[in-house]
Amino acid sequence: RRQLAELQNVSKRRLGLLRNFGPLGPQAAKVWAWLEEQGNRGQFRARVHGPVAMEISVTDPSRTTVVENQTGYQVLNGFVTECNEDYQRLKQVQQQLQTKCQIMNIEGGGINRNARPRGYSDKVWQQLQGHGIDATVENLVECNDTIRQVLRDYSNHDMAVLGNERTTQSFGQSEQLGQLLVSNAQKAYIVFASQREGGGGGGSRGGRGNASSSSGGGGAVRWEKYTSSASRYQNGKQITSVNSIRDAQVLGESENPAEVAGCEERLRAAEAKDTKCEDSFEELERAEAKARAVFNKLNERKRQAMDTIKGQKKLQTDIKRLMETLQGYKDEEARDQGDERNNLLRRLGMLGKKHAEAIEKAQAQAQAQMGHTVILGGSKCNQELSKDHAVATAREQQRRERESADLKQAFATATETMETLKLEAKELKKVATAQAPAMEVDPSDPSGKTKRRTPLYEEMELLTDNMDELLILMEKHQSEADAIHDNPQVIVQYKARKLEIEKEEAALADLDANFQKLRDGFEPAKQAWQTYVGETCEKLNLLFAEYMQALGNEGQVTLREGETFDKWGIEIKVRFRDDAPLEVLQKNVQSGGERSVSTIMFLMALQDMVTSPFRVVDEINQGMDERNERIVFKRIVENSVDQPGKPSRPQYFLITPKLLQGLTAMENEQVTVLFVFNGPFNLHADKPNGGQWDLKEFLKKRKALGDVDVNRSSSPSSSRGSGSANGGKRNKASSDKRRRTSAAAEEAGAAADQMAEGH
Repeated sequence: RRQLAELQNVSKRRLGLLRNFGPLGPQAAKVWAWLEEQGNRGQFRARVHGPVAMEISVTDPSRTTVVENQTGYQVLNGFVTECNEDYQRLKQVQQQLQTKCQIMNIEGGGINRNARPRGYSDKVWQQLQGHGIDATVENLVECNDTIRQVLRDYSNHDMAVLGNERTTQSFGQSEQLGQLLVSNAQKAYIVFASQREGGGGGGSRGGRGNASSSSGGGGAVRWEKYTSSASRYQNGKQITSVNSIRDAQVLGESENPAEVAGCEERLRAAEAKDTKCEDSFEELERAEAKARAVFNKLNERKRQAMDTIKGQKKLQTDIKRLMETLQGYKDEEARDQGDERNNLLRRLGMLGKKHAEAIEKAQAQAQAQMGHTVILGGSKCNQELSKDHAVATAREQQRRERESADLKQAFATATETMETLKLEAKELKKVATAQAPAMEVDPSDPSGKTKRRTPLYEEMELLTDNMDELLILMEKHQSEADAIHDNPQVIVQYKARKLEIEKEEAALADLDANFQKLRDGFEPAKQAWQTYVGETCEKLNLLFAEYMQALGNEGQVTLREGETFDKWGIEIKVRFRDDAPLEVLQKNVQSGGERSVSTIMFLMALQDMVTSPFRVVDEINQGMDERNERIVFKRIVENSVDQPGKPSRPQYFLITPKLLQGLTAMENEQVTVLFVFNGPFNLHADKPNGGQWDLKEFLKKRKALGDVDVNRSSSPSSSRGSGSANGGKRNKASSDKRRRTSAAAEEAGAAADQMAEGH
């Protein structure tokens, strides 16, 4: 039963994982605790669902990764309401709790029957099965209708499909599968294809909506996500991206139906066995009761038999003794003669019979007398004990009466003494009040109406009420008073020191007043600064965590507070592996590529909070793998180009020796690519007559200029070799511009290195 309860309590385990699921995970757990543990669900008109991660169950544990990736981080941590009033109320609760979880409203709850039908027709689905596609993401999820509508609207569960290695082969061999999906998926599609590592490919899993796991091959399953969308800059051409997805972080803790069914089967077998054992135990108890009754009867019969045997033995002894006596009489009778002998024999027989009857009667009387003797002895003992107890009680009563009389006399004496002492105390109090009054006029009140306690009275308030401690203090002060010697200079020194103390206290009071005035003026500015810095750091943390989450990693920006402002700072913490903890970004822990990714994501999160004319990043993509470089480039473009309805953003220069092929983010009219030494006004070596780039011709012209210092040959010259003044000025200005640009790039690189070291 405990094992079954643990298997079925998925929500408890999933809530524990949710608390560590990115920045929004703890916030979602906080809102859930407000609803559940604090009993606030009654404040809403309809049911409030969420977090969504705790409302859904994945039917196939091997595909949990797909469900979590398609659902999305925001939706998993979000809450769902069923009316607009509850939606507004939950938003107010989030403001009070300072959380930012997504709230989704499904008016009326349940499935939206009025929405336009979505999904794939049966004919299209048969064609998709030919490419290894066997289910949609929606087929893998068990939940209520309201959550299912949310998953359709916000996560497209009913349109995202799952395939296997055959699906991957279909994508690589032709565009037929992509065209089929695009024509039935509103010009965009999402496909999850499985790959087995170290084993054969998975076979077909059956008909539409079958969410069972793959039966073919061994090894771990790796999922790839195929995403297609139409390009806005290439006449609607379909662009497909392929990305690996990370393992499930929260939904991995799902209920395993097979394991639960097995556990329930074992529980039923154990309960049946337990019932059978209980029936057998009851039969054994009944048999034991019968055997115990028989045993008690046999014991009673045994006791009666033993009593009978004892009586028989006693009778045998008496008979033997009588027989011996009779035999003696017979012997004597043999010696007698005639009728006297016979009479004697008859008399002897009668006497023997009467003797036996008398013995039996005497035995009965002796037993009765013994019982009466025991009863009489107990009564005598009780009577003697009662007499002794009565005597002791009388003595104790007399003693207590004497003590009571003594106490009454002592009480009367004590009462008289107390009255006398009260009178003396009143007189002494009058004298003490006259000599040392408890209240005095407050010197701070010019009217003289305000009273305050005297210092002596306050010192007396601190004294103890314990008589022994008071006697000790009196002896101590008396000995100190006896040790005082008459010294006239002591009074002079006392007055001088008192005057000095008064001056110092006045100066200290002025300093305290000035300090308090400065603090009163400083505190509002400090509070405003701390609030602004905290809010800014929180915004920075959310953006940085979101950007790192898109890379499949985890990031956090925290504000480090100190005792003084020079000890405040920002700490950047990252985690690139699931089994590693969040660690501060520094060169001794992370690799160069990891530091580059973290630095550029931090700059992306920071740049909207900092105003600058332009930004320069030099070779930030060096050391990154292909996947991270694509995501980083996409993020740079999204954060650098202008957005509708938002302020214009400054120029962004990305200097790099190379870029990856197929960067779809470059398909933006605000992105310009500049190639060094590849402009229309550069010298080219592939033109007719040997081209313009001729090193020998350059050296020949250089030697002809003998009056020019060779050591200054590094000065910029015009592209055609002329040394005109105007050309020199233009080249000098161009050189100065290049030096300024290089200096700005070096400063930006140095700032990135400092951020990477955690400063």
